[in-house]
Amino acid sequence: MLNEIKQELKGVENFSIESIGDIAYVMENKKKMKQLHAILLITGLPINIIQWTSIILWIFTGIWWLFALWVLIAISYAIWVTKFYFKRVAYICPQCHEVFKPKLKEAIFARHTPTLRKLTCTCCGYKGFCVETYGEEKKRMDKFMEEAIVLCGSLLQLSAWSLSVRSYTSCLARRIDMDVLTI
Repeated sequence: MLNEIKQELKGVENFSIESIGDIAYVMENKKKMKQLHAILLITGLPINIIQWTSIILWIFTGIWWLFALWVLIAISYAIWVTKFYFKRVAYICPQCHEVFKPKLKEAIFARHTPTLRKLTCTCCGYKGFCVETYGEEKKRMDKFMEEAIVLCGSLLQLSAWSLSVRSYTSCLARRIDMDVLTI
């Protein structure tokens, strides 16, 4: 296996430090991708069993409504699984080495293999096959950053409010002092 990798690497013309980083990133997330594929397989098996059971019952007993029910279940499952999957995967651009998430419509209709998808990079505009990898960590980090920004904004509002309260109370205290002096 190592000899095969060496042969493949010799054939690559443009091999950079970024490429090594991309390989490391993909290898690091390989276990998460396997878990994701296992979830899809485990949740898809009952749908498949219901499909074949409804088809067999329709053929042998004439009960067609089970198949119609399966169609409704299959459509809702397909919508759910598509959103679930594409929320958790990201792609690595071979040109600029950016990890990005394409638009759902582009990802669904793109030509693909089990590990590659022909996409347009959101960073550099490269159109070509991009490596699929697990990408939820970036989203979690973005969500964490959003929450941190909201928290900072709330703290700034609170501090501005406390400053305005302080200035109001000091102004009020001065008025009281003035009123006491005039009496």
